[in-house]
Amino acid sequence: MFRKWVAAVGLRCHNIAMRTSWLLAPLAFGVILHAAEFTSAPSLIPNPNAEVPLAALVRFTASTPVTTTVTVSEGSRQWEVRFGAQSNPAAGLPLIGFYPGRKHQITVEIRDSAGNTRRAPNPMEFAAPPLPAGAEEFPPIQVKKAGTPGMEPGWTLLSIRRQRRGGGVRTGAPPGEPAFATAYGLILLLDEHGQVVWYYKSPNRTAGVHRLRNGNIAFLTNDSRLVEIDLLGNVKGNWCAARRPNGPCTGTSVDALTMHHTFTELPNGNFLVLGGELREIDNYYTSETDREAPRKRQKVMGDQVIEFDRAGRVVWRWSAFEHLDVYRLGFLTINQYWIVRGFPDTLDWTHGNGVFHDERDNSVLFNSRQQSAVVKIERPSGRVAWIFGEPGGWPDKFQPLLFRPEGVSEWPWHHHAPTLTSGGTLMMFNNGIYK
Repeated sequence: MFRKWVAAVGLRCHNIAMRTSWLLAPLAFGVILHAAEFTSAPSLIPNPNAEVPLAALVRFTASTPVTTTVTVSEGSRQWEVRFGAQSNPAAGLPLIGFYPGRKHQITVEIRDSAGNTRRAPNPMEFAAPPLPAGAEEFPPIQVKKAGTPGMEPGWTLLSIRRQRRGGGVRTGAPPGEPAFATAYGLILLLDEHGQVVWYYKSPNRTAGVHRLRNGNIAFLTNDSRLVEIDLLGNVKGNWCAARRPNGPCTGTSVDALTMHHTFTELPNGNFLVLGGELREIDNYYTSETDREAPRKRQKVMGDQVIEFDRAGRVVWRWSAFEHLDVYRLGFLTINQYWIVRGFPDTLDWTHGNGVFHDERDNSVLFNSRQQSAVVKIERPSGRVAWIFGEPGGWPDKFQPLLFRPEGVSEWPWHHHAPTLTSGGTLMMFNNGIYK
């Protein structure tokens, strides 16, 4: 017994005298070392936030600060979730990754600073609820191909939107049609087999979903908000465009007209977001196909790239109107995009749909769908360093900035989401619209 106690506190002894001196020393100072114990047994609580149903909390108390290992088993699958000593099991340790409609066995083990472990004697069970029924509430998922060899480890994060058959929201749509598309948002986590292991249901359409450095998830909504949630779906941050047409700001106000499509988190914790800028332009186009068509003064929506901190303070702003040619017209400039978003009779000049921060030189890549161009922006000056895209229609002053790579037989068109790979190459999704 004595030998076990000594081993537990990390002491190695070679004779009885030594063992006795080590045993008495703690008693002389009034300190008795005990292994960690559960002072209240672990309990399992389904996530109180109904927006994330495939989640639960493990709660217990211990006699001393402990690290915790939670083991989850479901059929042939088993995985562990570890929590550090700084976590608070009395408030609840969050668990995610459950498979819908299946039962999971859960065990809890704690470890104190001396390395002593204690396993809760009674396993717990969590019956994960099934996915919502009906294709209008939850999209049916068909796995065409799955397999772990060569795949990036981890889960895949994506956002889902809902719309009527045949396209987006139409001008003059019947009652209920706009809400069908805009009052629904879904964010999913899929495992390597394409199975849902987590989802968040939003009352607004979502876009530009990213995981932040602190582990939370953030996304943009169709009512010009940037929302941060934890993995239980609890809102941890809510920033909105102060001049949005959707009514008063309900969160931290940011000096912007809109927030749309996507954002990126900067190393300093600030956010870069795409925002709209509305100007009235004289002698502007009324047709995309007939340059001789009569012109008139038009409301034109361009883009800004806005950096703001968590207090909502704008610390840097770049305007496409100030750095690009507003009279370079792209296909779909004259469309309904901004009209159904609260800006009547407004043209869609740049339609920014991607922003990426290059940490190597603190520059920004801005993607304009309507201009079919990726623009590299130097910071803080805002100067355009280069433009990657179809070279037609750019005025003379932009010609030195245009890429002319050798061997390009076809330019990307109306592309989306530019990013730099780990090898330093530029990657984007080529929509190929109106090629």
